[in-house]
Amino acid sequence: MSGIFGSLVRSLAGHVEVETARRQRRKARTEKATATLRRISAAGREQARSKILKFLVHHVAPYRVIAHELGLSEEGTRLALVAMEADGLVRREREGNSDWWRLV
Repeated sequence: MSGIFGSLVRSLAGHVEVETARRQRRKARTEKATATLRRISAAGREQARSKILKFLVHHVAPYRVIAHELGLSEEGTRLALVAMEADGLVRREREGNSDWWRLV
């Protein structure tokens, strides 16, 4: 194929490849997060939630800062915060390029 039509087809094919790759990476991240969550025991999850809630009484911070300050994994902290957000304990506020977490 040549000309504008061929160029358009090649461009669309490249776009489909990029979207497929993005989907595969997103799926891999989701599977990794799920596996991480399964590895953490129920007692460990409750302990992490307790630490995070105590920290958020005095601070508003991105999940990476929370994880670093409390010595928790970033992924586990993020997952715990999302679960606590669903439970209505914390809320996410967008500031710049990051989400800041605050106690409700």
